[in-house]
Amino acid sequence: PVTGDTMGFENELFSPDFGQRVGISTGACTLSSATTWTCIVTLLFNLGQIMLEGKYFEDVESSVLAITGGTDFFLGATGAAMVIFPRGDGNIPIFEFRINLILTDFNAMTR
Repeated sequence: PVTGDTMGFENELFSPDFGQRVGISTGACTLSSATTWTCIVTLLFNLGQIMLEGKYFEDVESSVLAITGGTDFFLGATGAAMVIFPRGDGNIPIFEFRINLILTDFNAMTR
């Protein structure tokens, strides 16, 4: 890839033990330098969506994306999501999301 290239993706999300599919991640990242991508990501769950945005750095172990909002149960969500550098068997990279979520609209839980 060269600077300016955009990569779209859609992947399944699983519980930490890979025992249960919990949602889908979808988004796009644009290469902004040799090892830096600018990303917009949506995590889709049965209870709603969480939107993430920020820089993903290939040359470090993890990157932190901002939680820029949410829908339904996650309405008003803020915080950060750590994206762990891919691991896996070499053929299928596995990204790990660790989410620190703050819900500001508790009424959304009952909608």
